[in-house]
Amino acid sequence: MRVLEVEKQELPKQLHSYQQACHQVREELTSAQSDIEEAERRRRALEREIDTDNDRLIKAQNRLREVKTNREYSAALAEIDAGKQRVRQLEDQVLELMEGAEQQQEVSQSCEQRLQDVARQLAEQERQVSEAQDALSEDIASHDHERDELLLRIQPDFYTAYQQAARRTGGVAVVEVMTDETCGGCYLRIRPQLISDVRKQENLVLCPHCKRILLWPTSEAV
Repeated sequence: MRVLEVEKQELPKQLHSYQQACHQVREELTSAQSDIEEAERRRRALEREIDTDNDRLIKAQNRLREVKTNREYSAALAEIDAGKQRVRQLEDQVLELMEGAEQQQEVSQSCEQRLQDVARQLAEQERQVSEAQDALSEDIASHDHERDELLLRIQPDFYTAYQQAARRTGGVAVVEVMTDETCGGCYLRIRPQLISDVRKQENLVLCPHCKRILLWPTSEAV
């Protein structure tokens, strides 16, 4: 029964890899969406700068018609050329941001699909684990019932010793003597006299080390 309890406790660990996969994909999705939002914010800011620079270009071109000297004309042309170059650079940055956002959008869509797949697998594993836990709970309850029925039929001193050993050892109260004459619970050697007493099966014999109830292997009983 102790084995069943341990098996039941270990079942949720089977979900760990699926939970980790879900967590990782969610982080990738969040990162991609954050990159998309940041690219959109920067694109809007650059487009505002482009609008501002285009307004300045229009004003500079208007002033070009009003200049009176060659020096003023050259300065106005230089200002217009610099403004156009800056606008081109800003437009190139906008295009790069749009391309990057498009790539991140593809990553985001891929992550969403992967997340759906992993979440579906996790849900299926959770269902299987839940069913396995229910089945083990039924087995444990059945073993508990059989044990209680058995304990009602045995001698009071054995029952008391069994309960005490179960509390001390976490549930494994009865063990067989091993072929090398060691305790099947703590694996320490048993004295020859105790071995003889266990073989006779006339009285209750406890391991002097771990206090578990000792039984002689059924196939070798005398």
